[in-house]
Amino acid sequence: MLEGRGGELPEMSDEVLEVIGCYRSPAAARLVALGAPRSRLQARAPGAFLRGGDERTLALGSLVSLTLDGGYAALSDTHIAQFAGISTECFHQHFSDKQECYLALLDELAQEALGRASGPFASAASWPQAVDRAMRAFLDYLLAHHGLLRIAFVELFEVGPAIAGRLTRPVDALAELLTASGPARCRGPLLARETLAGAIWTVISAHACGQSSSSPAGLADQLTFIVLAPHIGAKAAVEEIRAARIRLRVV
Repeated sequence: MLEGRGGELPEMSDEVLEVIGCYRSPAAARLVALGAPRSRLQARAPGAFLRGGDERTLALGSLVSLTLDGGYAALSDTHIAQFAGISTECFHQHFSDKQECYLALLDELAQEALGRASGPFASAASWPQAVDRAMRAFLDYLLAHHGLLRIAFVELFEVGPAIAGRLTRPVDALAELLTASGPARCRGPLLARETLAGAIWTVISAHACGQSSSSPAGLADQLTFIVLAPHIGAKAAVEEIRAARIRLRVV
């Protein structure tokens, strides 16, 4: 719809139903019984991209603090600049307004989170194992940075219509990484990246809002299943996740 391709939607109904259908399997119920290992969370701290002392970094950090404290809607460019200890003119040298600053923050977060996932993905022995390792690393990063998690998955709706085309931005690159080297997708291949990014974003957002019954440790199993099932089938996806959990316990 955002791309002006609404006329193609009726032709994609079968694709959407295929994607939905691949998750409606009795095998999915076994995920709960796998007993996902406790996630090894780091101490909550600012993201690495917020630890510098330059003016742009200070403005980004100011936006995070003020948004979490009182909400994005009440902010002004001047307010952000003052909290950062810089002038409004200096703020505008880096961002045209608070909206551009917020969108830049999402980009920085996405890049750093992807960096945490890329190493484990590249070092895995197989694609299913790579997906599992990357997803766990990605989630560990987000859950260890609670403020950034809320910024990217909860508070962003206050930005307004401009966020519509950037809603899944924090996970778009992850979806691309996970699907680019995987086997041919047997369910919904025409909507692979879009459906995957939307599903990942929605599950993480529900957890961030407290609307998910999954424990932090169980999120990785759920999301890994979401990635694997359309490619290798639900039963095989659960078996791969089970094998990965056994390896973790042995280690």
